[in-house]
Amino acid sequence: MDRHNESRPTAPRKATGAQKVMLPVFFGADRIWLIHAMPQKKSVTSITFINHILTPLLQSIRSSNPELKQFYVHSDNASSHNSHATTQFQEEYKIIRVAHPPYSPDLSPCDYFLFGYLKRILQGNTFKTVEDTVDAASKILYSIPKKCYIHVLRIGVLEHGT
Repeated sequence: MDRHNESRPTAPRKATGAQKVMLPVFFGADRIWLIHAMPQKKSVTSITFINHILTPLLQSIRSSNPELKQFYVHSDNASSHNSHATTQFQEEYKIIRVAHPPYSPDLSPCDYFLFGYLKRILQGNTFKTVEDTVDAASKILYSIPKKCYIHVLRIGVLEHGT
């Protein structure tokens, strides 16, 4: 058998222009508070985390609840979530960070519920733009019944302590 004439297997490729989208999602027992597409090819530093995630989250929550003095946020142990700048911002605006066990990235309700659900529904779809991707994901997320969020948060507290 002549090895030079054999066709070599080819690896499947992503569609031209296929991009990953980082889509932070914050939800509570009664609604989604924030769905925000992060700028493409931007590292998540503490300043990016504050400007692109915490500030819009704060604005969303406070616009609906101006009397609210403080609220809780669960995030993993990424360095941008634990930095001095982030901690100062959270203290200044009365954002209380829920403790997350070290080396336990899958304990977040977004990880054990939300993103798996979203990926299953979106699997096999292709989108032309980041905006199309965000729109499709947002429609799915906003269609999840309120009782599911309540249930997931109860599971997180009872089973995972988050």
